[in-house]
Amino acid sequence: YRVKSEITEPVETHGLIKVFKLPQQVSDQLMIGLDTGGGMGKDSTAIAVIDKRDKSLVASWKNNTATVDQASEVVVTLVKMFTKKHKTYYEHYEKAPPDTIPTILVEMNGIGLPAWQDIVKKGLTAIQIKTTEGSRYACLLETKKAVENGTLLGPEELALETEQLVVEDGKFKGPKDLSMAIGFCLNHMQG
Repeated sequence: YRVKSEITEPVETHGLIKVFKLPQQVSDQLMIGLDTGGGMGKDSTAIAVIDKRDKSLVASWKNNTATVDQASEVVVTLVKMFTKKHKTYYEHYEKAPPDTIPTILVEMNGIGLPAWQDIVKKGLTAIQIKTTEGSRYACLLETKKAVENGTLLGPEELALETEQLVVEDGKFKGPKDLSMAIGFCLNHMQG
């Protein structure tokens, strides 16, 4: 499985959010993937914003101590940052087309349900992603393919994950949180 992502530096940061493409540089077809982790210094929670147009990483966030509320606040921040506001097409036409809001995908295993509930409580719509060993493999494989063909560049966290992730006895071993958040988006685009 091992492959190493090419590292790219963010163009700006907002706390732990790393932005690789500014809102004016992306299409209006964005996906936000949230891979929930247990926190407490072990498994990380990771969020990735992917542009459907070229399957590139737009922004990322990863934290191994984040609470559900902190993760959902990051999702809200990213939605605000990357929602496209549309103006009216015609001078005398009053109503503008609706804003284009990124699609949000939330892993439902582990603490995913409370994260999804918190995001919905904050007024956003999110798609629930229930994962199995097979779907996790599919998500990680999509991320691996994107890294291999050079369409997916990312932060050092992604490079470390892709380099250290292995399959032992049919199970994934090693860090995979950001890869999963990216994979949710890439895999959802396929279906």
